[in-house]
Parts: sequence; structure tokens; C-alpha cells
Amino acid sequence: MAGRDLALSEFRKILGWPGTTVPQENDIGTDIWFHVTDEQLFDHKQLLGAQVKSTEQAEEYESLDSSWIIYTDAEHADYWLTYKGVRHLMIFVDLPSNAVYWAHINDENCRPCKPRKNTQLQGYRIAIPKANRLQVSQREELLAIATSTKYTTTYSGRAFTTLADVPPMAKLRVAMLVPKLMAPHPNRGKIEGLEPEHFIALIVKADFFSINRQLFESEFWKSLGDKPDSADWRWLFAHALIQTLFDSTNRFEDLLTCLQSALRSDLRAAAIAALTARYYEYEMLNEAFVLLEQELAREEFEPIDRAWLLLHRCRVSADLGEISQALADAKQSYNLLNTAASPTQDPSSTLLLSIAIRMQRALSSLDEVFEMDLATLINSRDIEAVWWQRQQHAWALD
Repeated sequence: MAGRDLALSEFRKILGWPGTTVPQENDIGTDIWFHVTDEQLFDHKQLLGAQVKSTEQAEEYESLDSSWIIYTDAEHADYWLTYKGVRHLMIFVDLPSNAVYWAHINDENCRPCKPRKNTQLQGYRIAIPKANRLQVSQREELLAIATSTKYTTTYSGRAFTTLADVPPMAKLRVAMLVPKLMAPHPNRGKIEGLEPEHFIALIVKADFFSINRQLFESEFWKSLGDKPDSADWRWLFAHALIQTLFDSTNRFEDLLTCLQSALRSDLRAAAIAALTARYYEYEMLNEAFVLLEQELAREEFEPIDRAWLLLHRCRVSADLGEISQALADAKQSYNLLNTAASPTQDPSSTLLLSIAIRMQRALSSLDEVFEMDLATLINSRDIEAVWWQRQQHAWALD
């Protein structure tokens, strides 16, 4: 128990990661579940399991290659290596020195070895480098390990249905960036109970024929010329988007009102993104940059939303000639998106990751050598959201 308590305390103190211990009677391979956060303490909605080995005599586990060696059996090795959706660490605790060491249990590190004495069963050997004494500089490495289990899903076969299972705080972002998933198919006819995000997706697609047809079934919004009969912020935001398109005297007012009244970080991010795009359209780059500077300083946004806003500032900074700032924003957004535990039904994060990679490539040619390999650059465009964009462009040209 002393080893588990020390490991739990050190991870919380050094990384800010809260953890939950597993009762010993229920321990079949996991001693602690850690809740993974980044340096802003945003929860990545990802657990990281850990098995803890502690000792008063660390020299008994010492090897000649500056590692601690832990031996285990095939059942435990299989449990850690095949656990669905969660990675595991082996944690070694040297009790006399209060030192906590760790290693990722993976195929490279959990290796078969000869059966140990008094047994004929195949054993496994896990090496924990002495260099891996827990410290704050290892946060990104541990975060990458924890989030490397991202689920994948398929979006084929969904053209005729709207995606109802997008998590609530991702819906607006998906509607604005990947509208295909939220916009009703034009051949479905009138649909009852559509949410504001469905209309926002249609607005982004500029499918005004479908918008007008669906408005007759809407409980809160009967005509584009009228204000929605609802206090729901999302309906007011949809109306603000329409106003910016069709009312030449209302360039920013309604969007600014939405920004000021947004009570949730995801709503605020959507309003900022729309307002920044509007400023950009009118070549008001300084106003866009000031807005993004002020908002990004708030540090309240979830990682994917923060990366979204960073990419907006990257674009604005590049056009203002601030290449170093733009490149820094592209890299920061890439790091956030590469480790963010995005929901299965949220391809907007992979689209943003693709944009972050391409922005780094474009800006690096102006300021420094591009560090990513060619495969990463090419594969970043081989994603569902890009396919749908190209499909939409092809239809527009028909």
C-alpha cells in the first residue's frame, strides 16, 4: 500500500494527475487509474492504468543496463497489452528514497524470457529505465502514451442520416467544420425536431433550399427574416450567421452579441471563430488578431477548441507578416490536437490536425526547415473531412 500511495501522491504533485486506487480484492492487473490532463489541467477524457511494484531493497531489481527489471507472467502481460482503449504503465517505487520510476508496457518493452526458478511457465520481463524517474518534463511523453489508444470509426453509410450521437460540446464545431455530418440530406424531406446545429450546418453549406423547407417544421424558427422564438443561444447564433450573410448593415453586431452572451466555452469558441472569419472577410486583420489575443488569454477552452482558435490566429498572424507567431501557433495547435482524446464521432479534430500540419509546412518554408516527414504531410489530407470537402466542390462545379 505504501508504494501505491506514494505513486498516487507523486503523479498528483508533479503532473497534476488525479488517480483512483483499485481495492486489492479487485486487483487483477491495475493498481491505479490516472485521469490524464495537460499542463492547463484540461481533462483529456482518457484513463491511464498503472501496476505498482515497490520495494525496500531496490538493488534486487537492478540490471547492468541502468534499468529496474520486473518479471511477470503471461496472464498479466496479456491483460496489459490487450486492454481495450487504455494503456498501462509499470511503476517501480524505491521506498527508502521515495523515488517513483515508470515504463510504458508495450510489445517492445514487455518481452518473453526464460521461465524463472520453480516454474515451467513462460515469463515476461519489463525494463524500467532509471532515467524515467517521474518528473514534470515527461508530461508530454506520458500524455502521448495515454492518448495513443484513440478509437477509430467509419462514417460510410451515413449520407442519409444526421449524426445524432455527436457529444454536446462538439456539435457546434462539427456543424461549422464538417457540416456534412450534421446537415440533413436534401432528399430526406421535412424532418421534425431538428436542432440549431442542423440549421447551422445547412448555413455553412449554403443550402438555403433545404433551410427554407425545414423551417416550416421548426418549432422555434419559421422564417429566415424573423428572429427565432427561443432564448436558446444556439438558435440566436444560427440567426446571427444568417444576418451576417444577408443584412449588409449588420456586419458584426449580432455575432458580437452572441460572443458577449455565450456562457459555455464551446459556444464562445464558435462565436469567436465566426467573428474572426467575418473580420477576415472585411480585411480587418488587426481587429481579428486583438480578439483572438484576448480570448486565448482566457485559458478556458477545451484542447480542440483552443487549437481551432490558435489556427485562426495563425492565419491572421501570417497575413500580418508575423511568421514566427504564426508558426508557433501552428505547432501549438498540432501538439494539442495530436494528444487530444477526441470523441469517436468528431472528425473536426482530424480536419484541424490536417490544417495544422499544412500550415506548419507552408510557414516553415518561409522561416525554418519543415521537420515532419513526407508521409505525415500526405496522410494528413487523406481523411473523411477532406474527402467530403472535395465531394462538395465537385457537386458545385457540376
